[in-house]
Amino acid sequence: MEDGRTASAAATLEARELIFDEVVLKAAVGNIRPDVTALQKSDQLFIEIAVNHFVDEEKRAKLLALDIPTVEIALDLIRHEEWDWDKLSELVIQSLENKQWLVFPDLAELRAEAKSKAIALAQALPPPHVANKCTKQRVMLGGATVYVYLWDDAITVRKYGLMHYDYFKEFARLMRRMGGLWGDHNDTWRLPRNVAEPLMHGLHKLQGAASENRI
Repeated sequence: MEDGRTASAAATLEARELIFDEVVLKAAVGNIRPDVTALQKSDQLFIEIAVNHFVDEEKRAKLLALDIPTVEIALDLIRHEEWDWDKLSELVIQSLENKQWLVFPDLAELRAEAKSKAIALAQALPPPHVANKCTKQRVMLGGATVYVYLWDDAITVRKYGLMHYDYFKEFARLMRRMGGLWGDHNDTWRLPRNVAEPLMHGLHKLQGAASENRI
């Protein structure tokens, strides 16, 4: 999703048995000859048998152009092994693990279903954390620079440089009055976000008093 939430989902069809009315070997269809053409009433299914070679991209493109369901059955793993008719019947007729769709006309519908499920799962996730935004203001006070960082959820006030003791007493009193908590790292105070307006008013008032040497 655009906000960064992601999820994955799958859409599947249940396996089912197909009974064909007729099976034709190597029948020409257009400019290709599928290994097997299986017919069921008016429907047909192409079957490619992979023993030494699998269907390449050129042939697959031709199959896709015909838009006829096509399955590839892999028998390459038994080409150098002993086999019997029961084993071959299991691999060709019953087993699913060695089969894959080369052309599946309903693929677009399955993909749309999977996408819809994934979107629903992503929408159910909590929204991602949004970075805390900050604006900064600066006040010169008693020989020191005071930076006020206005975050979304709090205020941080940090003093840089040495501040005249008389000014620092008033500065610290203002911080405590605003509900500030002091940390010794870089003379940092943390205050509630809702005191921004009275805090800045108090700092500018101290700055004005300092410029008039009334502290």
